[in-house]
Amino acid sequence: MARYVLPCVVLVPCVDGFYLKVEDAFTLEDLRTLSGVEEIASSVVYSQKTHILRVLESKSSSLGLPIRLEPFQFDLVVVAGLTTFPEGQPAEIANFGLIDKYNSLATITSGGFEDETTYRTAVRCAGKLVLYIRKHTSLPKVTVDGRSVDPRAVAVAGGHMVTIDLYAFLDDRQADGDFIVEASFL
Repeated sequence: MARYVLPCVVLVPCVDGFYLKVEDAFTLEDLRTLSGVEEIASSVVYSQKTHILRVLESKSSSLGLPIRLEPFQFDLVVVAGLTTFPEGQPAEIANFGLIDKYNSLATITSGGFEDETTYRTAVRCAGKLVLYIRKHTSLPKVTVDGRSVDPRAVAVAGGHMVTIDLYAFLDDRQADGDFIVEASFL
């Protein structure tokens, strides 16, 4: 049985010298080595440097996440597990948190399924929230603090990378605290 790897942010540095470049890929094997878990369920990885997203699956020979670094550069690779909706919905979701923050996953205070059709997450502050959604025929209706929003969606890796700009909600916020984002699949 495949095990779930806790979401994490991996720092990939290039410190091998003044003239050496790194050109490689972050793969499922790398994730196994870093986590110490041999059998890993599907994970989704996102490069904060290149904004490339890849799904790493144990069943397929999926491409790794390309890493290209000049000397003394680094990349932050965000690793998020795919969460499957409860019975009745075929959608899978990976929550990357606020990808414009160094530790994007630390911005998530909660996340999960409210019911059979709604995924709800709370984040600490404003930023660009990214959800990866696959195995669903249409994009969800998204609300932030109860207000409807049109997220930016890009087809990628057999699903959609959905970006919600929470900065747009700073000016007329009535309350302090977490932003509550809901994605409803009808």
